Amino acid sequence: MYFSVLIYIALLAMVAWLGWRKTHTLDDHILAGRTMPVWLASFTLAATLVGTGVTLGVGELAYQYGVSAMLYPIILGIALAASIVATAGAFRKSGAATIPELLARTYGKKVQALAAGASALKWMGPTAAQYLAVGYIIHAATGMDPAIAIIVGAILIVAYVILGGAWAIAYTDSLQFVVVYIGFTFLFFNGVSENGGVFTVLQKLEPEYSSWTGVGMFTLTAWIGSIVALSFADQAWLQRSAMVKTPKDAVVSGLIAAAMVLPIGYFTVYAGLLAAVQTPGLDPKTAVPNLIFVSFSPQVAALFLTAILAAAMSCVDSWLHSSATLVTRDIYVEFIHPKATEKEQKWVMNLVTATMGLGAVALALIWKGAIISLVFLTWVWGSGIYIGPLLLVWYSSKRISPGAAFFVIAAAIVVGTALTYYPLFGLSPIMTGAIAGYALTAGAYLLSAKALDEKEEPTD
Repeated sequence: MYFSVLIYIALLAMVAWLGWRKTHTLDDHILAGRTMPVWLASFTLAATLVGTGVTLGVGELAYQYGVSAMLYPIILGIALAASIVATAGAFRKSGAATIPELLARTYGKKVQALAAGASALKWMGPTAAQYLAVGYIIHAATGMDPAIAIIVGAILIVAYVILGGAWAIAYTDSLQFVVVYIGFTFLFFNGVSENGGVFTVLQKLEPEYSSWTGVGMFTLTAWIGSIVALSFADQAWLQRSAMVKTPKDAVVSGLIAAAMVLPIGYFTVYAGLLAAVQTPGLDPKTAVPNLIFVSFSPQVAALFLTAILAAAMSCVDSWLHSSATLVTRDIYVEFIHPKATEKEQKWVMNLVTATMGLGAVALALIWKGAIISLVFLTWVWGSGIYIGPLLLVWYSSKRISPGAAFFVIAAAIVVGTALTYYPLFGLSPIMTGAIAGYALTAGAYLLSAKALDEKEEPTD
């Protein structure tokens, strides 16, 4: 088991080294020189989405609720496609490196700072959740102390993000995504050969496992909310869209990535259903790992462990890289040291990467709640807070004022945070928070338009 992990880490280091060799300037570190080929951008976009939530999390839901868990990666794939079509081409055409930079062109620097700070901090909870999941898996497989596993994994990720930047992340993401696919595909066909396919397994379970609404309204609205909010019009994904040569490449690579994500759900749901048949009554978080390590050969278990490591790392590296870009470009350079050299900016990026990476480790080590709660801790601070003003930049001839844009984003942060802890009508805050953000934008738009009309109205 340890041997497979060591081999994987060695391969990861080699691939990251290739990325480091291509990184010569700050633009290379942040945006891969805007020369990334479509195939590579597709892999890194898909890998940024496929983490332990889409793998272990879907298996956990299938163990509890059945086939309805399959809707999660399907809806996320649709949300990624919708977000890319609506924003990726326009973002690449703008020449901006960050979303707050683009917002600042219309709404000013206060909006830039607010959007950058919230968007960067959004990833602290999800990053800690990935660390925590990996720690539990390695502990279950090897007996290693989860805290040590979390720390080792975090140091490895932070190291190659700092050394290689965008190219290293893209290359390692590609390797990680392939490992995830190989691991879960092999697991699926190995399981089918011994236990039959999905429908055969479903026949051995209670009828409710066949319901497509089994996960419940709150969970379904969280997933659908990702489409409503265009959740992947986010720095972590649009920064990858900005790495390709043309706006068309940005859209094509995103759509390919969305298609690549969809099949993962079928494989992971099967694992959860099989665990429900063979080992009922377990803690859902450990059901799929327990199935793999107990019921399958050591070789399959080793491949599964490596796939989970790959899934976690492929998300976290992009999240840390995008957060460091936001803090450096939109806060440090704009407000603290406008004349910072490339060397100084890269040093700040590395410092932010290490600080956020280790901060997430600390959060993971002290967290006592459910892993999924970490993911949603600050999730509403993402695209839902600025998507309305952002879409106005591209799709409306009229704009809201900078003050109104600042109010909309600040109010969306407050409302979204409140909805996270006090949900309305049994609906997810991802859905209601996005609706609130759009409503605030619409109100500001109508008031701005009315004020503009009154100003332009001729007087006698």
